[in-house]
Amino acid sequence: MGLRVQEFPIDLWLLGISLALGWLVVLVSWNHWIAFMQSLYPDKETLANQMFLQGIMQLIMSVLWVSALFIAAVRRPRTGRV
Repeated sequence: MGLRVQEFPIDLWLLGISLALGWLVVLVSWNHWIAFMQSLYPDKETLANQMFLQGIMQLIMSVLWVSALFIAAVRRPRTGRV
């Protein structure tokens, strides 16, 4: 019959929305996170090292998730799931 159905990219939307909500939670709770880390590491040098490591880990995870979203969006037309 030649009918062509387009699929709504709900997976991409859900991934993008979950990323945005995750970043929003991090921004809103940042002060509480700092207070929690200060209670765990009273030594300023250790606290600074731990916060640096947490920042690096958050950056790596964000880059990986954004890369996954980008790859999924780019591959969608190639696999016929437009």
